[in-house]
Amino acid sequence: MFRLMIADDEDAERMGIRFLLCKFGYSFDIREASDGMEALAGLGEFAADILVTDVKMPFLSGIQLAAKVREQFPDMQIIFFSGYDDFEYVKQALSLQAVDYILKPVDPSEFKRVIDRVVERLTQEKETSTQNEAFLKNYVIARLLNQVSYEKLCQEYGEERLDFLREYTRLMVAEFEEDVFGTVISDMKMFAKLFEDAIPCAFDFLDLAPSQGVFFLKNI
Repeated sequence: MFRLMIADDEDAERMGIRFLLCKFGYSFDIREASDGMEALAGLGEFAADILVTDVKMPFLSGIQLAAKVREQFPDMQIIFFSGYDDFEYVKQALSLQAVDYILKPVDPSEFKRVIDRVVERLTQEKETSTQNEAFLKNYVIARLLNQVSYEKLCQEYGEERLDFLREYTRLMVAEFEEDVFGTVISDMKMFAKLFEDAIPCAFDFLDLAPSQGVFFLKNI
């Protein structure tokens, strides 16, 4: 579930955004702020994926808020909505890499189009990140098996990114006379089923060759 922060000094506007999100069936974890300062403080505790902010707010404007957000949370998706059809505001919004600048009163169809675009972008980024992490995990394991030291890997990737190695308690090498391990997921499902029956624990797998693979067993 993605997280969304609504920043606006008018209760009715925040309620309107919530209503549209509910109307179109979005299931965000939502927090609200009544001004820019409150929003910035809230984002320190609430790691939002999306910021929907008014341009004109007390204490800290939406433009000022977005500028600080870009410094602290560079990947956050920012959407401005405002009653001011002012090119200068639009230009500043573009300079802050905002997703869009929506004029009030908010047109529901335009709002849905913008939110759909943001959700699609976030979903793609999440999938790419997951694929990259999976690739890194297999690459690190392969290098360890090829006798690259853990200390050297920590220097290259950082100890936090290697935390997954602490999950492994045992490993098992499986070798066959024929080429058994393919690259399709059906092979993994077959071996996962065998392991469910034999050993009640989770595992990761790395194929070293078509006839040889290593199972990294985790704690139950």
